[in-house]
Amino acid sequence: MSNEKTRYQLLAERLAGDPDLRERALSASPERFVALCAENGLKGISLD
Repeated sequence: MSNEKTRYQLLAERLAGDPDLRERALSASPERFVALCAENGLKGISLD
């Protein structure tokens, strides 16, 4: 499994398990979304 897939799977699991984080992610700008990922230990996710 590639690192990219692992990161996105982890993101999906965290969003599924945390309704507050999910709400903030859904209403975030792209830049804020990337910042939320980093704040929650999901470094390496970028706008690219």
